[in-house]
Amino acid sequence: MKKLAILGTIFLGFTSFRQDLAVENTDNNKILYRGFENKIVLDQFGDDNHSFQIEAINCEVIKPDENRSEDVYIVKTKNKARTATINIVSNGQTIERMAFNVENLPSPSLFWGNSEAGSTISNSAEIVIKYSTGVTLEPNFEIVGWTCSLDDLEFNGQGNLLSQEMLDYTKSMVTGELITIEVKVNATEPYFFY
Repeated sequence: MKKLAILGTIFLGFTSFRQDLAVENTDNNKILYRGFENKIVLDQFGDDNHSFQIEAINCEVIKPDENRSEDVYIVKTKNKARTATINIVSNGQTIERMAFNVENLPSPSLFWGNSEAGSTISNSAEIVIKYSTGVTLEPNFEIVGWTCSLDDLEFNGQGNLLSQEMLDYTKSMVTGELITIEVKVNATEPYFFY
């Protein structure tokens, strides 16, 4: 296999980009992401859906749509806080306590097959955006278009499959040549359920 460097540039500018709505649960260690709107769904507490109050510590909890059948809330953390807590209170008693670590949202990477941006080319035609190994946040990215620059040539296409013409051209490249792949990405919003 030829050793070629690939460089991925991710454009996340669509108005439908919603990756900033995320809560991660790793090994019972819940994480809220700093500077973003974290979306959570709270299951019903008690017999009456409206019989509880939410107490937020180092964060703000907002119910953006009262008409939804699910109890969907937006959680915004305080910028410098390292932890946040949400208490569910009913009749003056705390009936549920949720503690969170507060972290920066990890940066996603472009993968060509199993090769992460900055490494070698792949025989695969598929490109995907996902998080690096060790991040358990589910990627919800959809590549809607791509442009690949090789030497003085430019290839482009829709979706997450590279064109056969572009793949054939990479076979004639020599070690050390640079491939630049720019992608347009749409993302859906992950939820966390309690």
